[in-house]
Amino acid sequence: MLYSNPEDYRKELNLLSGRLQALKEDFRQRGMISDADHAVLDKVQREQDRLAARISDAEDAWNWDRIKREFEGEWNTFVGDLELLELRMQDAEGRKKPER
Repeated sequence: MLYSNPEDYRKELNLLSGRLQALKEDFRQRGMISDADHAVLDKVQREQDRLAARISDAEDAWNWDRIKREFEGEWNTFVGDLELLELRMQDAEGRKKPER
């Protein structure tokens, strides 16, 4: 979903950040994090941090309309990567053998 101003993105980023933190905690608690999962988690965390900084910069910028298109591309990458992590968690849970 694309928004028209930085404040709307900030609100959504806060919600998505909560999802990311919950995923990180799920992976940690279940002990299911592979090196690949860890690398993706780190990448998504960096994307989140970069977006948060850009939103802060954009809230004070006069050129939001000019930078919006590039920002939206980064936003879509972040959301897609977060959804990939959620799918990885579901896949890992599906492969986990039931305990007897």
